[in-house]
Amino acid sequence: MSIEAIKTNRLNENNINKVCQITGNVSEAYEFIKTNTTSFGLLFRGSMFPKLETEVGMNVRFDKISSWTKDVRVAGKFANDFISDLKDDKLIPVIFSWKNGYGLDVNFFNSEPIFSHEKEVLVTHREFVIDNVIKVHDIYHIQLREMTL
Repeated sequence: MSIEAIKTNRLNENNINKVCQITGNVSEAYEFIKTNTTSFGLLFRGSMFPKLETEVGMNVRFDKISSWTKDVRVAGKFANDFISDLKDDKLIPVIFSWKNGYGLDVNFFNSEPIFSHEKEVLVTHREFVIDNVIKVHDIYHIQLREMTL
């Protein structure tokens, strides 16, 4: 299926691997995401991150394609899922927040959302500066500001 077919038909699956399979390659999927973005008030990403790289003013880069959510509770669940995986104190569970975030709303192209509760947004390469870090319980909440290139 070509990019034009994707634009006129909704996707059956909501992950980047399917987008890559349908479009034929990562570069084409990357361009598809870049040209079909929507702006959102806030986006969140729950993950693990190196503790030594979470200071205010430090740079954070997400290469290639990353998965974000419109729901902080979903990001919190992903961050919590990582807590049990901690083997040492070098990595910490985090929730990144990005004001005025933008990306491809996966459910918009998905006629039968399998994970619609995740409110997933795919984002292409972005670079940020850490504006604030707050620890709430066992999770670090990191506010990001996009760097202008």
